[in-house]
Amino acid sequence: MIRKFCRPIVQRWLDIEVTRGLKLPGYWQNREYYQRMRFTLPALPATDPVKDENADKLALENGTTNRRLICERKGVDYEENLEELKEEQIHFASLLVPAKTATTSAAEDDDAEENEKGDLK
Repeated sequence: MIRKFCRPIVQRWLDIEVTRGLKLPGYWQNREYYQRMRFTLPALPATDPVKDENADKLALENGTTNRRLICERKGVDYEENLEELKEEQIHFASLLVPAKTATTSAAEDDDAEENEKGDLK
């Protein structure tokens, strides 16, 4: 359906829009590049999500699939997913206090308390 129906329609639509004034630099020289596309279909409901996740993990480890295909099968846009994961890592990194700093400051607090006790004696 995608190869025989959707892809040709999108390609012709893009040609028409460029001739009508859509600004895509070098479109006619790089037409194949601009017309590369991937269709992401709606996800089918999982009957056993845990088994599906384990199967995906095993397939990744074995090299029989990749993250893009897994995302597409789940109805998730791969590029958007990568951007969201990147933003999430940045957000969490800003919230977390580095472990060394927390440990160092706790050790310094203990040393300060011991010195105070020593001064009192």
